[in-house]
Amino acid sequence: MFSNSGITSLTIPNTLETVKAFAFNGCTSLGTVNIVDGTNPLIIEYYAPFINSPLTNVHLGREVKAKGGSDYKPGSQYSGLLYNKTPYADIDEVIVTISDHVQTIYPYTFSYLKLKSITIPASVTLIRANAFTDCTYLNTIVFEESSTPLQISCMHTAQINQGPFHDTSLTSITLGREISYCNDGSGGLVDFVPTATDQGLFSCKYDAESLSVTLSNNVQTISNYMFTGTN
Repeated sequence: MFSNSGITSLTIPNTLETVKAFAFNGCTSLGTVNIVDGTNPLIIEYYAPFINSPLTNVHLGREVKAKGGSDYKPGSQYSGLLYNKTPYADIDEVIVTISDHVQTIYPYTFSYLKLKSITIPASVTLIRANAFTDCTYLNTIVFEESSTPLQISCMHTAQINQGPFHDTSLTSITLGREISYCNDGSGGLVDFVPTATDQGLFSCKYDAESLSVTLSNNVQTISNYMFTGTN
């Protein structure tokens, strides 16, 4: 319907249920996507509908998940739900805002986007493994203040004990709430056990020179291996 059109911005109403594969293929001027606030998840089919779009602004007003749910895997190493394949050199940064209607961030939601910073609202109670796969420019993350712990998945299919921030380059973390670990797929709380002695929840393969961490008064417990392997 919209393939190869010249649209520059897109508003997805909260009544829309599904975006089909390649729905916006060839939309090379599409830079802004506003997913209007709502309570029902937006379902995106397996292949990224914005693959040719140089996205720079995304508002996530409701949960976004892939057709197939927890069994979703990218069709290629360059396929995330909001991913575009425009070279990073052409985009300085992708700005993402998450509304307080979002409770779960699903696998591969932000994969391969050129995020530099992200704020996780207090409404989010679960971040699934691989949510930020290959967000190699992500250096700042803010977890908003909340008295409710945030569960973070540390396992997704065969990728055991790799948390959602493994592929980032974090230099600043503001922790406004406690974090507990969750075995992805089961929802049960588990201990995070690193696959190597230098791998913790916030360690990443693109380690910067130093990591700055700010803890709020809501944090009374720091979970095991949380900062293992960070600088």
